[in-house]
Amino acid sequence: MMWVIGGGAWQGPAGLTPPDTAPPGAPVTLHHQVDGNQLDAVFVDRNGVVSVMWVIGGGTWQGPVGLTPPNTAPAGAPVALHYQVDANQLDAVFVDRNGVVNVMWVIGGGAWQGPAGLTPTDTARPGTPVALHYQGSTNQLDALFVDGNGVVKVMWVHGGGAWQGPVGIS
Repeated sequence: MMWVIGGGAWQGPAGLTPPDTAPPGAPVTLHHQVDGNQLDAVFVDRNGVVSVMWVIGGGTWQGPVGLTPPNTAPAGAPVALHYQVDANQLDAVFVDRNGVVNVMWVIGGGAWQGPAGLTPTDTARPGTPVALHYQGSTNQLDALFVDGNGVVKVMWVHGGGAWQGPVGIS
């Protein structure tokens, strides 16, 4: 971890986990949870566990805490984070080791839920990156990924409803 306060000089780096927690170069994704006072860091560890770390305000980082069983995702697979509808629900989307697009979520300051598979097996290559963002307003969250045939696919959720798709858009 590296950090800067205000317009000061960058500090660090400082290690937050023991060595070999995640594969070298594994992506870590960051997003605020709930009110912007808690920052979550989500990554897939070297055992294929989707894990979370967090810091509240200017406090000390906590975790990592495993959210899934081992071998859920390929080690070091990317995870996308974004609010669904509003800042009360944070979604984490990833492609597991069976090529299934999965969603996990946390509401308020509660416990993480899922993963819940959104697609059949072999929809995408294991560990495929997923992009998440609102389409138009905050009422629709889109997830885009490339399937095993090279087709760009979109999935979406309106409000707090059920995920739809995937549908090819290329």
